[in-house]
Amino acid sequence: MVALTSLAQRRAEREDADAYLEAAARRSDVSIPEPRRAADGS
Repeated sequence: MVALTSLAQRRAEREDADAYLEAAARRSDVSIPEPRRAADGS
């Protein structure tokens, strides 16, 4: 249970960071590469 909670928290943090970087790129007209994804799709 602890491991699943940790993984879910990391995923949420990664998604927040992705959203932040996308918004920053839109504001500055700078393109950023697509985020890397794990082999399992998460």
